[in-house]
Amino acid sequence: MYKIIKIYGERNTGTQYLKKLIKLNFDLKLLPGILPKPFRIVWFLNLYFPSLYRRFPLVNWLLDYYFKITFSKNLGWKHTLIFSELLETSQINLNNVYFITITKNPYSWLLSFYNRPYHSQNKYENFEEFLLKPWKTLKCENYSKDFKNPIEMWNLKNKFYIDLKEKYIVENIRYEDLLLNLENVINKISKRFNISRKYKIAKNIEISTKDKEKNYNFYYDYYINELWKNKLNKDSINIINKFLDESVLDYFKYKKI
Repeated sequence: MYKIIKIYGERNTGTQYLKKLIKLNFDLKLLPGILPKPFRIVWFLNLYFPSLYRRFPLVNWLLDYYFKITFSKNLGWKHTLIFSELLETSQINLNNVYFITITKNPYSWLLSFYNRPYHSQNKYENFEEFLLKPWKTLKCENYSKDFKNPIEMWNLKNKFYIDLKEKYIVENIRYEDLLLNLENVINKISKRFNISRKYKIAKNIEISTKDKEKNYNFYYDYYINELWKNKLNKDSINIINKFLDESVLDYFKYKKI
């Protein structure tokens, strides 16, 4: 019998990369966390026509509607704020589901999110403005109000990933560890969920899932060698540090800059 896996992670944390790695290295069933293919065309409005998207956020409406009517079968959008009380409203036997969450260093994640602020209807003049503006939530994000800012969103979503371990079988993964030591991550998943591996040595995906001009070496250099730090200034660092939840930071073994 196939193991059932559900992946959760914020936008720009490598959820698509993780999904492909899991499918490549294991035989299992993955619960979907994005819109089905026929509807994904609207996602490109956000990516390639942001000004049009801000006026007509069709993809937001579709996401909210789709995951409202399908949550009981797929456990929601992969980027949602998830907690046990919500999971228990589903029709799925949660004893058969294993959860994997993925987290990225908050500083580098905020830079990535600023470059690709999926589902935002705001326009930002600079990175500091992005850090301070409230983040308007989607209904499928399962938060009753807007986040104070993207930093608070990182805090809360990752805190709930930690809290999931109190009731369910969960593996919390850091994006950087996929780049640094994929073999170790695949081995941990195999042991945690008692899943047989397909290969003795973990198989990697060399080409980016979003940008075909970038590869594993590019991301390794950028994240593991922390080249992203060159894009931060004192003002942005101070803003981020002001709002960061240090308990979440410590759990994932990230250091404050």
